[in-house]
Amino acid sequence: MEQGVMTKNQAVCLMVLFLLGNSVIYGVNVSTGRDAWLALLAAAALAVPVLWVYSRILAACPGQDFFAILKLSLGKFGGAAATLLFVWYALHLAALLLRTMTEFVDANSLPNPPHMLFPAALLLACLYLLRKGLPVLGKWSVVILCIVLITLVFTGIFAIKDMNPRWLLPVLRREPEQFASGVFELATFPFLESVLLLPLLPRTGAGGRKPFRLLMWGLAISASLLLFVILRNILLLGEPMLQRQFFPSFSATKVITLGNFLTRLEASISIYLIFTSLTHLAVCLYVAALGVARLAGLGEVKTLVAPVGLLALMLSCFAAGSMMELTGFLATYPYYAAVFQILLPLVVWGGCLWKKRKG
Repeated sequence: MEQGVMTKNQAVCLMVLFLLGNSVIYGVNVSTGRDAWLALLAAAALAVPVLWVYSRILAACPGQDFFAILKLSLGKFGGAAATLLFVWYALHLAALLLRTMTEFVDANSLPNPPHMLFPAALLLACLYLLRKGLPVLGKWSVVILCIVLITLVFTGIFAIKDMNPRWLLPVLRREPEQFASGVFELATFPFLESVLLLPLLPRTGAGGRKPFRLLMWGLAISASLLLFVILRNILLLGEPMLQRQFFPSFSATKVITLGNFLTRLEASISIYLIFTSLTHLAVCLYVAALGVARLAGLGEVKTLVAPVGLLALMLSCFAAGSMMELTGFLATYPYYAAVFQILLPLVVWGGCLWKKRKG
């Protein structure tokens, strides 16, 4: 894949689409009910210092590949172990996304489709996109983000007459522990999943000397879009119905009454959900292939994208047995993801500081 060809704006768009990913399908964590929008703002604020740590890791060795930084900071064996953990996390996220999209199609689109048909088609499209390299991926991100923005604006305008402002009240009636748990869940899914962008940013040439600014732009835009999605879903569905839905964003569009245009509106929602998920999957597979190439001592990433994609497809068959298992895993996911999103970056940053002190 070509290096140094993705502009800063394209990298920001890629980060926004990556963070939207399947979080738009799930409608973002709604365990805090009508207070989910406040929890989202708190989660975005909580993610800022962690993103600062991410930027310091990249700035510690300017021009170095992320996996090379792991080796420099943790040593040969420690760097290899950290690389293996990042590869597993990327593969696991890719498998979970493929499984989620399979369940989404089963529940809302095709009646009893072949189980592997849709994830295989999504994977083929992703592999084609990755084979075209970073220039195409960057341009793809800009175009798809524009489509997402247009879709969100139109659904918001058409949904105004069906919204009920009383669904937002009362505010902050939950226990502090429950609200704090919701904030932590929203921080880990989706905001801190941006840890998987660290291997990609140095290769785009967009990270530059100020990766923190790029990460903050991506966080601000994605948080704003997710805030809009949460408020729209709450105002259309209400808290009781919102917490019963597996795919609240898709269900919220069914409430919008537009006569004969309703079917086309639901189809457009499905299309942009697939596009954002495709971008999320592309980043996961790229990072996994890059990590495998580093572990195997290979310089070419293109040849590893297809095998890594097939491995993610096979893992998706075992990731969960049903949609109930997927939603059940979301309860434990924050603690599982914190190892890769918080603990491991802190260890790497500490290794960088220690190496720097030793000269």
